[in-house]
Amino acid sequence: MRKEYTTIRVPTELVDEVDEFIKKIKLGYRNRSEFIIETIRNRIISLQTYLKE
Repeated sequence: MRKEYTTIRVPTELVDEVDEFIKKIKLGYRNRSEFIIETIRNRIISLQTYLKE
């Protein structure tokens, strides 16, 4: 089953910061999409935990 994706608009300077993290700090991300998807997922988990308290 193929995943569906959508496009979002992100300010260029923020994308540039993400790219710098990916280049400078070898965290295992192959591209900015992986970084952004994981970051969003982690934020959702954080918010869900906060709501359970």
